[in-house]
Amino acid sequence: GAPVWSWSEDYSEAEAAFTCGNDPEHVVKVKDANPKVTIVRAATCEENRLETYTAAVTGPDGVVYTVTTEAVEIVGTAIGHEWGEPTYEWAENNSSVTAKIVCAHDENHVVTETAQTVYAVTKAASCEEAGVGTYTAEFTDERFTTQTKDVEIPATGHLWSPPVWSWAEDYSEAEATFTCALDHEHTAKVKDSEPKMTVVRAATCEENQVVTYTAVVTGPDGVVYTSTTARVEIAGSATGHSWGAPEWSWAEDYSAAEAAFTCTNDPEHTVTLPAEVVQTEGTGEDEGFFIYTATVTGPDGNIYTDVKKAEKPVVEELIRVYGNTRYKTGVAAAEELRAELGIEKFDTVILATGENYADALAGSYLAAAKSAPILLTGAKGYKLVNGYIKEHVTEGGTIYILGGQKAVPDEQLAGLEGYDLKRIFGNTRYLTAIAILEEAGVASGEEVIICTGDNYADSLSAASTGKPLFLVKDTLNNRQKEVLAALLDKGCTFTILGGEKAVTPEMEALIRAQVGNALAEERIAGSTRYHTSRMIAERYFPDAKSVVLAVGDNYPDGLCGGLLAATRKAPILLTIAGRESIAKVYAESRGIHAGLILGGPKLISDEMARNILGLDENVEVTERFYQ
Repeated sequence: GAPVWSWSEDYSEAEAAFTCGNDPEHVVKVKDANPKVTIVRAATCEENRLETYTAAVTGPDGVVYTVTTEAVEIVGTAIGHEWGEPTYEWAENNSSVTAKIVCAHDENHVVTETAQTVYAVTKAASCEEAGVGTYTAEFTDERFTTQTKDVEIPATGHLWSPPVWSWAEDYSEAEATFTCALDHEHTAKVKDSEPKMTVVRAATCEENQVVTYTAVVTGPDGVVYTSTTARVEIAGSATGHSWGAPEWSWAEDYSAAEAAFTCTNDPEHTVTLPAEVVQTEGTGEDEGFFIYTATVTGPDGNIYTDVKKAEKPVVEELIRVYGNTRYKTGVAAAEELRAELGIEKFDTVILATGENYADALAGSYLAAAKSAPILLTGAKGYKLVNGYIKEHVTEGGTIYILGGQKAVPDEQLAGLEGYDLKRIFGNTRYLTAIAILEEAGVASGEEVIICTGDNYADSLSAASTGKPLFLVKDTLNNRQKEVLAALLDKGCTFTILGGEKAVTPEMEALIRAQVGNALAEERIAGSTRYHTSRMIAERYFPDAKSVVLAVGDNYPDGLCGGLLAATRKAPILLTIAGRESIAKVYAESRGIHAGLILGGPKLISDEMARNILGLDENVEVTERFYQ
């Protein structure tokens, strides 16, 4: 029968098995060890070669038999691609890049990949320089490389801010500085060398010409910019006044005067100036009159005067300030002082013993320096005085205590803990007086009055002067010498008060040895304390309008009156029954008919006071009695 074919695995041979149709066990096998190979499809880049195999054998029946296999793919025979260099094509807007490779064996074999680009600014554009932007495409196929493409970013150009103007000091030119808002390093400056001046206000007598200046420039952006200054006053351009003679106006009592000047160039320009008025006593045919001379320096620098005269007014007034004890009299004097000063409370007061005069009299300069009343205190009066202090001294104010514990013991300060307590004292009344002067602070060039510390009369009269008192006895200790030297260095002068019994010639020699010519050649000394009192008044109060009367043979009432008298610009005149005429000479010579009495009527009667001041008996005495 027909053969059954079988092939080796690699088609290198074929075998045909012939089976007898009569006896199937009779089989004949014939091999073809070299089958014919026929290439059906040649190998390509991607496909293996296809072959067929044809075997031919001569069967046992002598017939030639052939068989051909189906096409067999020869594995591993594909020749593979040979890719050329990749090409890259950018989209027109650079949004993507297409990569392409072509096989050298078969141009139909093509691989492409399109990648989207990423854009980044790699160099920012500035006002004046272009920048760079970069598109980057990255591919997944490793055969393609990352592609980049730089594109130019045009320069932004300047964005000019409004200019900052600067002017020459004389406004002769202006400069506008433009700054680019995008880059502050980029500036442009443009000048106007001829700004336009506009007169805002013409010059007058008093006022300078006022102008403005306007500058115009064309900026780098082509825009025209202007700047106008604030109003500028042209110094020295005022035409100046031509002042006429002044018109004077006086206060009704001639205490003040004004001079009105009118400009002849412009009558609306007037200047009214206060004049300094000096009152003098009329003499000769003007006796009995006050002469008032007003002096003013006019706006043109010239001095102008005007004179008025008026009959002397007669001021008749008599006030008695006292209490039924020395302590109450001191408080009454303080109350009168408070009224004179027009204050509600004192900031400072001074406490001194009422049992002795030295500390209180030495304290008169401190009282003047601090505008502080002196209040006498003691075992019988401190409660009254402390109560007055708490009511009439500012809380936390200063209280000076003159003298040590023997003079004013601490127990007499009960209830004053809320105040600033300052005790001033020395081992003697003379050292205490020095301590008081140092606390007060003697002014440079001050006149220092030197008086005895063994008697009160002279220093009592001097208390109203407000001048520093330097107490002496029969010698100078080292501390006193030191203080005199220090006062001399400050340019102070020195005057001895009292006769040779009060301040001896020996003491005068010691003082002159310390201060030399700074000590006055003449001392202030009368034949009695009353004459000395009058001499003090005549020297230091030549123009007084009133006096303060104090009894001359006892000290307590007068001790507290120094500052009160000084405030009234009045001297303290010592007097006593039978000696009124001495004080009267001073009052009459100055036409003084007003006064204040320190102490009760038992010491200085109303009749005595009226006699000294030349008052009629019908002039009443106003009593300021402190109960």
